[in-house]
Amino acid sequence: MIISGFAYGLESSVFMVLAIVVALLVPLNLFPPAVYGSMIMAFYGIALVGLGPLTTTAYILAMDTFG
Repeated sequence: MIISGFAYGLESSVFMVLAIVVALLVPLNLFPPAVYGSMIMAFYGIALVGLGPLTTTAYILAMDTFG
């Protein structure tokens, strides 16, 4: 029972992990270093991907705190 519950919990998070991996790989394909000269644009795109969850986290925390 414990092992099946743990497996079920891991199944529920695997799709979110795959979505994050895809979101981090997309800027590497959108801004190839051969076109833009360096990896700086790809790193900028990855930084923007990281900003999305951070902005929604602040909103969710504020709504949880103040009702």
